[in-house]
Amino acid sequence: MHKMLLFFVIIVIICTVSFILQISLESLFTPSHSTDSINLEYIKYELMHNQNNTITSMQSEILIIEENGIMHYKMVSHNNILEKESELPHDELQKLISIIKDTGFLSLAQDYLYSNNPVNNNFNKHMLNISFNSKQHKISWNTNDAIISPPIINAVELELSRIISQLIK
Repeated sequence: MHKMLLFFVIIVIICTVSFILQISLESLFTPSHSTDSINLEYIKYELMHNQNNTITSMQSEILIIEENGIMHYKMVSHNNILEKESELPHDELQKLISIIKDTGFLSLAQDYLYSNNPVNNNFNKHMLNISFNSKQHKISWNTNDAIISPPIINAVELELSRIISQLIK
């Protein structure tokens, strides 16, 4: 009797775990479709620790990508403002969607702050707000020469940096 009950409990646990993994993996590794929609806001601050233990912003960048591929970019530094608008080609928008989905980026904890104490005085603070198929995801992290970000974050950050570089050429 006990063996039968134990066997039943094990089967229920295995089925439940399999179901949960199937849903998670399916949502993470489904290739991008034309029906996928993304709205994205990426903010990058170049910051500096001062000797009086305050933080000064050296430069701020904001990139907004709407679901139709329209991009709005603004860079603000000391006495300098640069604003650009453009359209992200459809294939590049699909590539960005795929990178966000395929890296598992959306599986990172919501509103989680990946932060290390900056080792040197200059560091970058990144914030990314994504609305993907009507689901909100927000993450922020710090980087500098001594901090190694997780590969999932690096993949998304590199693609956004590439898009910004092309936009401001």
